[in-house]
Order: sequence, then structure tokens, then C-alpha cells
Amino acid sequence: MTTYNKNTLKTFFETNDIPTGQNFADFIDSNVNLVETARQDMAGPLYTTELATANVSADDVVAKNRLYALGETYFSGNMTADAPGNTIVGQDFVTTGDVFTTNISLLNGSIVSARGSAQATAAVVSASICRLTGVVDGQTTGFRLVSAAGGRIQYVTNITNVSANLWPAIGQAINGNAANQVFPLAGNTTYTIIHTSTSSYGVK
Repeated sequence: MTTYNKNTLKTFFETNDIPTGQNFADFIDSNVNLVETARQDMAGPLYTTELATANVSADDVVAKNRLYALGETYFSGNMTADAPGNTIVGQDFVTTGDVFTTNISLLNGSIVSARGSAQATAAVVSASICRLTGVVDGQTTGFRLVSAAGGRIQYVTNITNVSANLWPAIGQAINGNAANQVFPLAGNTTYTIIHTSTSSYGVK
């Protein structure tokens, strides 16, 4: 099997040429076949506005924005966004199947700075993975969750060394407590927030 780029293949089929059977074989072998089950490699990158596939297997996957997987997503190497050698997701990484990877670092570009010391004035925590900062003990301590969406999971880390306050969205509740009751966030601690319904959260 011999494969050629497009420019070389065109020379086999110019006006008045008499292509040989080998020319046709090389033409076929140089293209992706829709029903081929064996591995087919491409020398250069593939750019597409949409990729729909049940499984993805790759040494490196570069995602400029978001990568959505409707089935299982397998990475034998790194999934890279923004920085080679790391798995970085700028916003949300969403999959309804399983994710297998040898190296994954989930980061979010959003660092949320504390605001106020009451629910109404607290800084809103909206991203799936957040680092909380700017806490001043007894003065600026406030963070507030977005409205609960059943099934969503968020991860927040209070990266300061003093405690902070986390409020639910107005009218909603955390860990079965009364509506609008604050949840204390210890310093230098990570929490998992599970949206258990459209009006409540579980935080641990």
C-alpha cells in the first residue's frame, strides 16, 4: 500500500493521462474509508465543527472550548487544552459515560473573590470547579450558590486560611437545613456540592 497527498494524486489523473490499476489503488488507500474497521491514521490534524462518536481513543485531544462526550471517553495519554502535557478544562467537562485517563488535572479559570458578609451581597459561585479567595475574617466572607439544578455537581475550594460562608440561592437550602441558612466553609478545604433537587443541595 502506498499513500500520497492530494497534489501527488492529482498528477495521476491529469488530462490525457492513462491511470494504471496501481494509481487507482493508491488513490483508494490515500483516503479515509467510511466502512473500514481497521485503524486509519491521518498525518495532519482533523478540524470539524462537530464530532459525534460513541468512543474516543487518542494519545492527545486538544479542546479549545468544551468537549462533550455522550458515551464513554478514553484517553491513553493526555487531553490538552491551553497547556501541553496537562489535562485542563477551562469551563465544564461534561460526559454521560466514563472518563479514563492516565493524567487529569481539572482546573477552572474562574477564581471567585468573597463579597460582603450576607446572603444578598455574597459573591455567586456558578462554575463547576471554583477556587474561593479574598476572604477577610469577620468582614468579607460571603459566597452564594447559583439556583439548584437537580443532578449537577460542583467542586469548590476555600484557598484562604480563614473560614468563609456559603449560602444557598435565595429561598433554597443546604443539607436539609432551613431555607437560606448559611454553611460554614473551613479554610484550605475542598467541598463537593451536589444539587439534589431544584431547591436544595448536599455539601460535604
